[in-house]
Amino acid sequence: MTKQGEHDLRNFCKMDAANVSNYKRCITDFTISACDQRSNHDELWFMNIRGSAFLWHQVCCMVAVLFLVGQGLESPSVVD
Repeated sequence: MTKQGEHDLRNFCKMDAANVSNYKRCITDFTISACDQRSNHDELWFMNIRGSAFLWHQVCCMVAVLFLVGQGLESPSVVD
């Protein structure tokens, strides 16, 4: 989804304009891996996201977009 490096991630957060003036964050690692466990016969996946800091609800919004793309409700290009 997001390449390593610094990105303006304002579209992946709950806006907090009163307290945040810089929406750039540095992503140092982003991996998605299958887990060995299952839940109700569904395959589970693990996301590992590391960065210098995170915005309010940033990770939740990133995961939500991945679900929408996976369900075919959004094009992968929406991430750009």
